[in-house]
Amino acid sequence: MISMDWKERLRKDSDDFFKNKIPEGFYDIEIVYNAYPLRVNNKIPNEVIAFVGKQIASKVADKPEEYIEFYNYIFDHKGETGKTIFAYIMCRALQKSPDIFFPYLEKKLFVLKDVKLATLIVDKAISPLVRKDPIRYQNIIINWAKNDHPSLTISMQRIITRIMQTHPENISEIFHHLESGWLNAGEPMIKLNIAVLKSIYKIKPDFYFEIYSHYQNTREPIFAEILTGAIMDYHPDIETAVNHWSQSGNIRLKKYGIHALKVIKKKKDMK
Repeated sequence: MISMDWKERLRKDSDDFFKNKIPEGFYDIEIVYNAYPLRVNNKIPNEVIAFVGKQIASKVADKPEEYIEFYNYIFDHKGETGKTIFAYIMCRALQKSPDIFFPYLEKKLFVLKDVKLATLIVDKAISPLVRKDPIRYQNIIINWAKNDHPSLTISMQRIITRIMQTHPENISEIFHHLESGWLNAGEPMIKLNIAVLKSIYKIKPDFYFEIYSHYQNTREPIFAEILTGAIMDYHPDIETAVNHWSQSGNIRLKKYGIHALKVIKKKKDMK
């Protein structure tokens, strides 16, 4: 808990930083919070970083496009702390100027190799917007997911699942949008699609089984990899599909089919 005295000091220092430091090209944001006396694991407490991030975000919110050089600096040079503050700023900037800042944020996220930091930024900057208006951002999120970026797999899957839970009527559209990328899917996209299919089963099982019925005669190994990885229950159409794949002359397809036969047998025995 930040004391009232320290909140007031952080407000004043954030205001001074915004008014006097940023215009002069001084972007070392730690000057605002380094005097805070407490540390957690030798780091400034997260609640202090969040407080400062929200203060700065509220100040740049009117004209966020004027401070991109500052955003670049804290993203590139200030580690996890800078990226946390960056995330709070992006949440406000995306609301104000989505046409500018979604492409901007996309470029930033796609250079990140750290899953933890990518997830942090998505959770702070994008998840609040999706919670308020999931339909508005649905296609943007799906297109990002289809970029097959390993650092974004977890966060994109979480958001897509949340949209499906709140808007089950959109499940078919979401699935078919993702499905269009199956043939060229890399490992991150395969994992994401498996997770999404499992979520579909929990939300709309009839549609889930329809997917397997549609694909039961496929000869494409990557389709079988996704579908066998997402088996959640026994269904005759799934059994037909995996039997078909297990007898294939294609080594990969046969491998997925044989493994899936064991899975589907266990599911059937539990019925």
